[in-house]
Amino acid sequence: MKNTKTKRMLAVAALLAVGLALMLYYAAHKQGYHVDELYTYELANYPGGFYALEDGYMDSWHDGSFYSAVLTPGRPFDYTIPWNNQKIDVHPPLYYCLIYTAESLFPQLGLPWVGLLPNFVCILAGAAVLYCTAKRLIGRFWPAWTAAACWLLCVGVQGMAVFTRMYSLMMLEGIVLLYCHVVLWQALQAGQKPPRAVWPGLFAVTMAGALTQYFFLVFCFFVCGLFGVWLLATRRFKTAGGYVIAEFAALAAAYAAFPTMKAHIFSGSRGKEAFASVFDLSALAEWGRSIGTVVQLLAAQFGGLWLWAVVVAAAAVVLWRRGCRLRGNGLFAAGLLLASAGYVALIDKAAPFEADRYYVVIYAAVVLAVAVVLARLAPQHETLLLLALVPILAAHRTDPNAYLYEDAAPRKAALADTERLPAVVLNKAGYEVAPDLFLEEFAKREAVDQASGEDDAASLRAAVESRDLHDGFLLYGYNYDAAVLRALAEDTLDVEKIELVTDGERCPVYYIELK
Repeated sequence: MKNTKTKRMLAVAALLAVGLALMLYYAAHKQGYHVDELYTYELANYPGGFYALEDGYMDSWHDGSFYSAVLTPGRPFDYTIPWNNQKIDVHPPLYYCLIYTAESLFPQLGLPWVGLLPNFVCILAGAAVLYCTAKRLIGRFWPAWTAAACWLLCVGVQGMAVFTRMYSLMMLEGIVLLYCHVVLWQALQAGQKPPRAVWPGLFAVTMAGALTQYFFLVFCFFVCGLFGVWLLATRRFKTAGGYVIAEFAALAAAYAAFPTMKAHIFSGSRGKEAFASVFDLSALAEWGRSIGTVVQLLAAQFGGLWLWAVVVAAAAVVLWRRGCRLRGNGLFAAGLLLASAGYVALIDKAAPFEADRYYVVIYAAVVLAVAVVLARLAPQHETLLLLALVPILAAHRTDPNAYLYEDAAPRKAALADTERLPAVVLNKAGYEVAPDLFLEEFAKREAVDQASGEDDAASLRAAVESRDLHDGFLLYGYNYDAAVLRALAEDTLDVEKIELVTDGERCPVYYIELK
């Protein structure tokens, strides 16, 4: 028995090692960023929030060291910086504090690694907790190991590993929430009193989730709502009372810790847009189409919608003919699938971005539910479940990781010879913080002057007149057409030489020498 347990633990450790190796592989191939990732670093490090919104920033020169400071903690472990910055943003602060911790502990690690390290820890911990959850629910090793492997090695989860946003932490919290519910479920099914630890566990993970991403509250709404209905339907009123107290106490504690969350959710720009979208019933057909698109997008990361629809439907038919009904673990699995479907439908209505990251929190719930179903099919041949990994691994080729931004590589190469030169930045995106996408580039430059956007020609002329640029400089034009940007430079400046350096990422860049 001891030898078997050791082998199983080694198998779990091997799975985590393979998952880490895959994350490191993708991290090594990451070439660029989504602008939100740069906002993560900025809001974690820079006192006052977005530097571009500060008085005096626009139409003035700032040394590269100014931008370097935005990407590194000036006051290590001073959590008032990320906490207070999120009061002017639209997200809660916990993930930003996690990033700030990594930056404070490893100041020399640099981007992107210092931001990816917390993701790696969250995802590996999530895989370990999911294994424990499945093992506890199903009671057998191989179904639990396969469930953890399918989740960890899924291209969607691996994408979150290299995306410096709060979704890796939210996935971990979602899995811990599932574990707490499995513990509670099994105790009640066995007619036992729930373990005392389950209540602080539910409290802690709900509070942490609420302070990580407000979408976690939607996940809680469906998972906890359905579980609460089951408690009431089975007349477990005392347990239901403790359950309600734990969950609502967690929400109250989260609010007490970060009162701005109320304004974010109900009166902030994102909150108002979400509620307006949810209650807008004028485009129900479009909503249905969008849900279909999202479901196909998510299913592609596991090998395809039709493949798994057929597999799960066939398994359900076989089990039904064997006399299996929706009770016990089957009922729990059905609840997970129903909660996941509700989450997809509501999030798609509230925030119709059709991006996988808004939905990855349900992946563990879906994988766990499917593992419960498939584990009932062939209990004497459990290793056959490993075949589920084939389409999931194949999805890395058919639906590649979307968070590597490999199209940024040519831009990096093109700018390499001029990366130290000063730059003037024009911005037609319509919001001041859009050029933050190029923070890493700005940090290497001698100096940068970002135009206010009121009169780009006047801003460009003033920037040139206020600094000696006769050794050459770069002109950025975010959301500019390259030809329009060139014409603006030639009409405004006394140009000796002008060359297009790159036209990538919606931002043409010209090298300019003045007469």
